[in-house]
Amino acid sequence: MKKCLTVLLLMVSLIGTSCSNGDGETAGGTEETVTSAEPGIEVFGEVVVENTKEIMIDFPAAVEEIYVTEGQTVSKGDPLIRLNFEQYRNEIEQMKKEISLRALEYQSKVGDVSAREKELQRLKNEKSTKSAGLSKGTDPELKRLQAELDRAKQAAADAKNDFEINQELFDAGALPQVELDRSKSAYLEQTQVQESCVQTLAKAKSNLAEELRILDTTIASLETEISQAGKDNQSARDQQSLNEEMLRLRVRSMEEKISKSYFSGNDIISDLDQGVIAQINCVTGNVLGEGNDTSILRIMDMGSIQVVADVPEEFIDEVQLGAQCEITSYHDKLNTFTGKIKKISDLALPQEGEKIIKVYIDVMEGKEALKPGFSVDVKFQGDKS
Repeated sequence: MKKCLTVLLLMVSLIGTSCSNGDGETAGGTEETVTSAEPGIEVFGEVVVENTKEIMIDFPAAVEEIYVTEGQTVSKGDPLIRLNFEQYRNEIEQMKKEISLRALEYQSKVGDVSAREKELQRLKNEKSTKSAGLSKGTDPELKRLQAELDRAKQAAADAKNDFEINQELFDAGALPQVELDRSKSAYLEQTQVQESCVQTLAKAKSNLAEELRILDTTIASLETEISQAGKDNQSARDQQSLNEEMLRLRVRSMEEKISKSYFSGNDIISDLDQGVIAQINCVTGNVLGEGNDTSILRIMDMGSIQVVADVPEEFIDEVQLGAQCEITSYHDKLNTFTGKIKKISDLALPQEGEKIIKVYIDVMEGKEALKPGFSVDVKFQGDKS
């Protein structure tokens, strides 16, 4: 819909039925009534929200269920999306256990170097095995998942071939529509199975790579401990304390990511008193937060509703900061709202051959009846002096 700028100047008008004489009387001898309208302007405006909350996920998680749809109104505490991030929680718990283990180690002297060297060798062997399993695909779990993927690919190829044959038969009039639709559905289903297998295999490889990363960290830490074993016990203790503090900081950082106001267990909930779902950026099954932050949801804060009016520059002097105005929604012209001007832009923008200035208005009452995107008329009272 074209945004028509309607500017109505309410001028002082004289209403008479005949010419007035010098004494203020009409030709019939009766004093004429003079009616004046208050000066002001009426312009186009739009209902917008000032604050929009964007929910970001910056840790590994998978979308299990989406409870809401775009445009839906939600209240504080309403569940929005359910995530699965058990692996992330397990990693936190593993780190906490590692911290506890290090704390116990502080209570004793550096242990037997030979035992530590054996443990180091075991970890290196484990790393070598897992590294080869990842790079060559010989890991048992990866082999199983690859086999599933190969079967899925073949099934998808067969289903595609059947569909293409049925399409030719259908085009030739030798196959009913229902059979063509059935083969198409089977093809699409096998394609989805194949994609699921691809994602599962990629996730397994990612998990194995993460295990190797943890092994690298553990091996490096153990090598440091062994190198320190022959030195002063106090120096070794200081190093351990530093390592423990680093782990504590990492655990704290990881826990903060799942301790935000919009988390309740595995659910992302609304932490706004009233909001509207503006945008959903994920679907069920999405894997989030691997490598970078992921925006999954945007919620408009309905408590921050305001009206933005387009005022032509030649009439901006009629608009005063802090002044009240009248707002009428296009969808209900019988209902008028009161607004208060809170900001006048310092920038004039070109629009449809003229310059307009944005004026921002707080809705003082009745804002619950206005929705983002509504078109409104805004009437400003002009200078009465």
